Amino acid sequence: LEYGLQTHPSIELLDVSTNPVGQAGLGSLARLLSSEKCPRLAEILLEDVQASENRDVAMGLFEVDPSGQYSFDMAQPGQRTAFRLLLSQLSDYGSRSQYIKSAMLSNAPYNVDG
Repeated sequence: LEYGLQTHPSIELLDVSTNPVGQAGLGSLARLLSSEKCPRLAEILLEDVQASENRDVAMGLFEVDPSGQYSFDMAQPGQRTAFRLLLSQLSDYGSRSQYIKSAMLSNAPYNVDG
């Protein structure tokens, strides 16, 4: 799925509703939202999707190791949403800057705790 979308950069919406996505699939979807190879992808529909038995997608997304460098284009609604969701989840664990080493907005440092 990830490779397929990267080779079709004109896709703007992906609907995976009612499909079993799994942990690896959730990681792929997160990478797709921040991928430069999918510049138009702005929305992923995840209604009634299960990451694994008895778990919902929002929880499953943050149970995988998110280590890595990510670039979010805040002009893209889907990428803005993914970044806000990430910040929201990190708030539950204390200081966001403990987990995010640096962030830039309009070529200037962005305070993720502020």
